[in-house]
Amino acid sequence: AVLAGQTTSSEFGGVNYTSTRLHGTTRNPWDPVRTPGGSSGGSA
Repeated sequence: AVLAGQTTSSEFGGVNYTSTRLHGTTRNPWDPVRTPGGSSGGSA
């Protein structure tokens, strides 16, 4: 298996950004100012 990237998802997708204490905030690779948001932060 090849690890292509890593992301994180907020618990239950209940907040409008994706961030955890362990991995920090998930960012949009094309625009680092933006975040995928909600449950989409953990989607593949």
